[in-house]
Amino acid sequence: LIYSLVGHPSLQSLDISRNSARTQTMYALADVVSHDSTPLSILDLREQTDEVPLDITPFSNGMRENATIETLKLSNNQLKDDQVIRLVTSLQGNDVIQELDLQYNLITEIGLNYLTEHLDGMKSLAV
Repeated sequence: LIYSLVGHPSLQSLDISRNSARTQTMYALADVVSHDSTPLSILDLREQTDEVPLDITPFSNGMRENATIETLKLSNNQLKDDQVIRLVTSLQGNDVIQELDLQYNLITEIGLNYLTEHLDGMKSLAV
């Protein structure tokens, strides 16, 4: 289903929160967000986990190319430091994202330090 959204000319908001997205879904979402022809500005991926942490690595790779998402909600997904670091690294130089929600994850001081040190690379992000 998600692959069919690639290049969709009127898709501005996608809420798939509270589901059980896994790696295949993250690859599909990477394709969606890496195409500027999809005007997606709000992506809600909150609460994707049951007992298995969500692997956002493929999605983070797709975000490197994104120039449309303004709001990204990833709260309550059991994300760990390495995933947050990959995501923040992929967002460096992004001048579109305004809101990044990482509440209720498994981020330690290491991930928080990386996040705060690299916020300067996201000029549009409201702090």
